[in-house]
Amino acid sequence: MRTTWWILKVFALLLTMEAGLAFAQSSILDELNPIDSNSMGIQLYDVSLAGSYFTGSATSGIVSGIPLLNPTNSSLADLQVSTSLGWRRAHKDTAFSVVYSPSYVKAIYASKFHSFDQQFNVAASTKFGNKWTLASSLQGMMMDFSQVLLSPSLIGSGELTSTNGSGTTSGEIPVSGGVVGSPETSFAYGSRELTAAGSVSLVYAYSTRSTFHLSFAGNRTQFLSAGANGYSSGIQSLIPKTTTVGGDLGWSYALTPRTDLTFELTSARTVSRFQDAYTPQVLIGLARKLTPHWVVSGSVGGGEVIPNRSTYLTGRTVRDVYNGTLGYKLDSHTFSGAYSRSVSDVYGLGADATESGTGSWAWRKAGGTFSVRAAVGYAHLVGGVFHSGGSWNAQTNISKLVARHFFTSFSYNYVRFPQNLILHSTPLSENGAVVAVSWSPVVRP
Repeated sequence: MRTTWWILKVFALLLTMEAGLAFAQSSILDELNPIDSNSMGIQLYDVSLAGSYFTGSATSGIVSGIPLLNPTNSSLADLQVSTSLGWRRAHKDTAFSVVYSPSYVKAIYASKFHSFDQQFNVAASTKFGNKWTLASSLQGMMMDFSQVLLSPSLIGSGELTSTNGSGTTSGEIPVSGGVVGSPETSFAYGSRELTAAGSVSLVYAYSTRSTFHLSFAGNRTQFLSAGANGYSSGIQSLIPKTTTVGGDLGWSYALTPRTDLTFELTSARTVSRFQDAYTPQVLIGLARKLTPHWVVSGSVGGGEVIPNRSTYLTGRTVRDVYNGTLGYKLDSHTFSGAYSRSVSDVYGLGADATESGTGSWAWRKAGGTFSVRAAVGYAHLVGGVFHSGGSWNAQTNISKLVARHFFTSFSYNYVRFPQNLILHSTPLSENGAVVAVSWSPVVRP
């Protein structure tokens, strides 16, 4: 009760800040105001109070070297307070930003569970003249699985990907299968996990139509002991840790103002308890804005798994790789779909390839205060010993602006994954719902 009282005090303070904003409009203070979204320096992006409930199956282990999930029912209701704050600076052709998002979760009844979760993101970019752009990013997450379950990893911004005539793309179509912190790729690491990822990229605009890029990236995901907090869903670690590093060399050329030709050469190395393998692949593709409402893109190519060590893969395997996206936007509605087959394995178990797909719909009326988003995703490991049907993830979100800076939202997430990653068996599932009240200095539905 004491924790709940302090959470309510925080929101009462926010109400006081809201009332006092009208009296803090001096030009000098605006530059130092952390709740002014147009200022540089320290920023307060949002504060949220949420209640959530989830239920599902959970315990797991490894039997005779085979990762296995065992069905047990568990449920938890909790109260969560979270915020996002950061610092940003922009000067001419250089930009830098840091965002830190802590949250505290505590069970409401029948459990002593509590968890302090953290996320951060650092991004920087700079331009050298008119042709060179250097960008880098660093992300990290330390989170309980129940909170990953409720994260909107498939629901995008409601914008379409479209070519802009310069060999690059703008907008976003969400694609699953390797999203940091998504439920499909998180459950194998246990009830609490640590994920860190970093990248650096260099882009050279040879002309207004031709662009080259070179990038390097790394990702590490591992199980964290829940310690005295216990665990929220009972999931134990199937895979202690997975590390992936790789590089990408690409070229894009604007054939017309609405059509881009792309070429990609990538290579990655994935290391885990079950595998140490290289996965080079090459892709050639086209992206076209068919009409003001339709966008389509696709790539085809080939790749190979070259194992240094593998528990289940016995030799080198060459696979076809391909992907495609389709998007449609009309008035307040946005529809998008994506499918991908790549020579990759997000777990490092020894699969030949990974198949993934998503479909999403978003509705928001221009100038309105109400929005709805929904998405479904699928991921499947491909290989001779992987007989399971893959994992499914469905998400929906409804939000409403109820006051000048206050929002309410309802979210539901359902995840279905096979009982084990190797043998065909009855699938298991987790599902959860969350109701939240959020405050933000930026007025947006």
